[in-house]
Amino acid sequence: MKKFLAILFSSLISFNFVNANTELSQQTAFDATMKEIDLGGLALQYQKLDNLEATATSLADLLLMNAANSKIPQFQLELFSKTLHEIIKKANLNEIKSIGASVKQINNSTFISKSFILTADNPQGVLYDAIGRVNRPFNYLNIVPENAILAGSSHIDMAVIYNSIYNNYLKNDPMASQYIQLLEMQLGMPFADFMKSLSGEYAYFATTEITENNVSLQGLIRIPDNNGNLTKFLKTLLQTEDNIVNLPIREADGMVAPILVFGNKSVIISTNQIALDQSIKAQDSGKNIRTIAKFAEYGKYLANNGISQFYLALDDSQVQLINSLLISNNINEKFEPIYLTTESTVQKNGYKSIAVSSFNMASIDEMIALQSAIIQGAIAAQTLQEDADSDDSEDDDFEVE
Repeated sequence: MKKFLAILFSSLISFNFVNANTELSQQTAFDATMKEIDLGGLALQYQKLDNLEATATSLADLLLMNAANSKIPQFQLELFSKTLHEIIKKANLNEIKSIGASVKQINNSTFISKSFILTADNPQGVLYDAIGRVNRPFNYLNIVPENAILAGSSHIDMAVIYNSIYNNYLKNDPMASQYIQLLEMQLGMPFADFMKSLSGEYAYFATTEITENNVSLQGLIRIPDNNGNLTKFLKTLLQTEDNIVNLPIREADGMVAPILVFGNKSVIISTNQIALDQSIKAQDSGKNIRTIAKFAEYGKYLANNGISQFYLALDDSQVQLINSLLISNNINEKFEPIYLTTESTVQKNGYKSIAVSSFNMASIDEMIALQSAIIQGAIAAQTLQEDADSDDSEDDDFEVE
């Protein structure tokens, strides 16, 4: 179970991108990174990164080398390789200088994990545009009911991301330009304007009920629609003027019956009426996931104002179900409820990520060590390739005509 939690957390934890200030020239990358995480806790990890772009490229080449043994046509592999290398290059990974992470115990049932990535001053690139650079309040977590097993809210500037991707990858691609033009004809507006309408706070949740004979799962997502462009497009597509639309998709048990709700500057997509009713009740009653005692306690460690938040809440029966499905068949083992919340925020010296949990996260050092081993392996592969290239060059000097 511990390994399951470590894998789960490692997939959820977000890193911090810090803009170097005037003091950074006086500090080493190690000092600047350690300053943002906890020392003397249960786990501590630091990795200095030099030329991360070359390391990522080496990892990509290793993956492609394995794919070369498959039945994928060579021309497709070459095209994918070229595209992947271009993506890595435009991501500007060399702006990242080091990575740090820590796990610290606060009391018997509260643990705090932090992660930190040090970058050069004002990093540029699609990656950094996608992460976001401005703190905003999480206004729409009030739509999440108290019985949610997972929930989250993220501020995403779709217009900035689209413009960055377009300028870096699509602008000079004739096929991409043609496809965008077709989309604009369908939308009746420039695609960039459509993406502006989708910029804002995305919120979502999932709930479940476990009975002796059934496990039900439902969820809901809120999509921003600032200018009503998404609403206009969907109503035209569905040929309706209604603000609540039952989509013509059904399952025999009725658990999947999607509903669209066109609201004030938003579009709600719910898997069924149950999730929609749960969301309405959470808003009307004021009882949502953040009013749960455990998460209310965690709130004092968070800014509740930033780029993203994520919540996970599993009672003992849900933990037992996941364990039996993914880990083992031991259904008699006793499990404790799991609570986890993560938050990424922009601070004076960059972006910071904190995770507060009810369980011991020290085992995450195994995952971090694995990630470090992968990075070190890629660096070694890169070095070997450079040596091989050097050997080839020397052989050319002794070529006999």
